[in-house]
Amino acid sequence: MGPKGLHVIRVTDVSLLVEWEEVKNAEYYLLSYYPYGNVVAIQEIHVPNTENSYLITGLKPGVTYIVQVQAVIKGIRSESDSITATTDMSGVEGVRVLGQTEDSIQVDWQNPKTEVDHFKLRHASPDGQEELENVARSQEARTVHTIIGLNPGTEYQITVQAIKGSNEGKPSHATGVTDIDSPNNLVTRNVTETTVTVMWEKVRAEIDGYILTYSSAEGSSQEIQVGADATSYMLTSLKPGVLYTIFIWAYKDSRLSRKSSTEAETVLDAPNNLVVREVTEESAMVSWDRVQADVDGYILSYSSAEGSSDEVRVGADSTTYQLTGLKPGVVYTIYVWAIQGSRSSKKATTKAEAGF
Repeated sequence: MGPKGLHVIRVTDVSLLVEWEEVKNAEYYLLSYYPYGNVVAIQEIHVPNTENSYLITGLKPGVTYIVQVQAVIKGIRSESDSITATTDMSGVEGVRVLGQTEDSIQVDWQNPKTEVDHFKLRHASPDGQEELENVARSQEARTVHTIIGLNPGTEYQITVQAIKGSNEGKPSHATGVTDIDSPNNLVTRNVTETTVTVMWEKVRAEIDGYILTYSSAEGSSQEIQVGADATSYMLTSLKPGVLYTIFIWAYKDSRLSRKSSTEAETVLDAPNNLVVREVTEESAMVSWDRVQADVDGYILSYSSAEGSSDEVRVGADSTTYQLTGLKPGVVYTIYVWAIQGSRSSKKATTKAEAGF
């Protein structure tokens, strides 16, 4: 009478622990196993009659084995009891994150030595959203895969398993974090002599806030922290007629998004305190305060109700100009404005009446 009830107690990727019912008067048990379809690779083991279980080791992962057990009584082998048992798929080794963007994470892992049908890859976000995809095994030593369609600034738990038939290998894990997305559509609005309003689209990632910097060619610069819910900020105390380069990026703890940038040129300031003095029958002295902006000069124009007019260009360092050739008793309207290249400031204006 041979052993009965042969069954598997525990399975790993390289071992099978099997057990059977004891046989009275057995001198020992003969345990044999071989890969399914490859009987020439059979292995036999003598198990003492004091044991009715055995741990078969040195097996290959994901392989189906034929396992048989016989009792030997008085040198004669009994009938055998046999089962088929499949070792677990081995775990995927060396799962690592190679890089990431705002909406993707690239991972790779070591291909197992045994054949697999494919890999099962899961990625889960902290809010519980999980997605599953099958990844083909590459012909190289490592399989590389890019997970796409992810949310910016999010930590993902990534799990990879080898699959062969209905067998799944042990899961291997890695953690990847997508980059924070950068603020889009950075524009400037409502530019004046000393202020610029900066506007942008809010990022999708959960962030601590934004860093906004601006600098001029003259070397002045400033950095400002802006709240996470903000989508605009007014820069103040700027210098008129200056080109500013503006950068903004989002941050979360020590992680930063890519920078978005734009430029804005403040408006030229107009000459202030335009006054007329020392008026005579044919002349008048015009004076004004010099503008803050670096300008090429000033344009001064004057005209009368009679239709006479004139326009002169004055140097950038000038703050006075004497009008001559005026007609006695005529009221003149006087304008002064600053120029820089093709740009002009607002006009300052006053009136003067030539003496009699």
